[in-house]
Amino acid sequence: MIYRYIKESNGLQMGFTTSRDTDEDYIKISPLFSSDKRYYFLDALRILLMEGYDIYSSISIMANSNEYKKERVLLNKIKTDMENGVKFSKSLELNTDLPSYYINFIRASESSGNIYSAISKGNEAIKRSRDLKDKLLSGLSYPIFLATMSLIMLVVIANFVLPSFGRMFEGFGGDLPSITKIAIGIGSFISNNFIKLFSIIIAIAIVYFIFNSFSPRFSYMISYYKYNISPFKEIRRDLFLEFFFRQFEIIYDQVFNAGESLGIIAKSESDLYLRDKLIYAWNRLSEGYELKDALSSTGLFSEIALASIESIKKTGLAGQIAGEMANSYKESYDNRLNDIIKWSGPIVTILVGLILIIMVLGIMLPMFDLSNII
Repeated sequence: MIYRYIKESNGLQMGFTTSRDTDEDYIKISPLFSSDKRYYFLDALRILLMEGYDIYSSISIMANSNEYKKERVLLNKIKTDMENGVKFSKSLELNTDLPSYYINFIRASESSGNIYSAISKGNEAIKRSRDLKDKLLSGLSYPIFLATMSLIMLVVIANFVLPSFGRMFEGFGGDLPSITKIAIGIGSFISNNFIKLFSIIIAIAIVYFIFNSFSPRFSYMISYYKYNISPFKEIRRDLFLEFFFRQFEIIYDQVFNAGESLGIIAKSESDLYLRDKLIYAWNRLSEGYELKDALSSTGLFSEIALASIESIKKTGLAGQIAGEMANSYKESYDNRLNDIIKWSGPIVTILVGLILIIMVLGIMLPMFDLSNII
């Protein structure tokens, strides 16, 4: 697997905050090319742990099983790492593209010994993430398909149907209506410049990928835009807060310390902008600030979220309150996502309707004018 490495100790040069000096604070490892593996063995691992097997024995059983032939190489690599003294969480981090929050859960559980709970809840979080992607893809696929087919129809009609009316009008000494000329112009422009337009789109995508993968500053700026300027910033924050509180709930139940929980989340956050903000809050916490004030300084947390954090100090029920907040933001995110999907259909339908109107008028008006000329 190919990885990109970002030296976080150079953070001040990029405008990032410095983190505390520990052995593994400064190196961020993330896959350059994500294979989007499903890692089906994780659920089997949960079952084996529930039945009383330890991690090493569970990995060994799955590595020798015919049910996991495709992942046998990975399982044997994890097994070998553990035999050489590498922690299970570290082996997962080096050999898989599992999300950082999952690695967090495992790393925290290795200290507490309650690894079954961490893997069980981690699997639920992964399933949640996949369900969101599938829901977004299925919800937007039809509007995208509809818009694409409409553009293709416009190009075909403008290049093969409408020009015939133009030749007929020229034969009778007439002139095409303006809307027909517009339809022909749009269709001709798209068809004549298709390769150029497609090349420009591909070039932009490649440049974006290269800069986002190899330039921490560019990645930071893009993430800043997503969370502060983008029209979809609210839904992004809901998703961030859902997963932040879910991580806090699970990790706190392992380490029983709010500061340490925040530190674990901050140090392994893959988004550089979020990581910068969370490490800043973590440092303020170490300087004596209250948890609420430290997180408030990031600008990432809503008033409701900060109020719930304040209640953690009063009640001491950090894990329970964090879990309730995660569920609340889960519902908020789902509602916002449903609204986007719900409105995307009508908006695309209106755009498609406008295209159809242009095509219909472009065909019908010349026919009416032609009858008048004849």
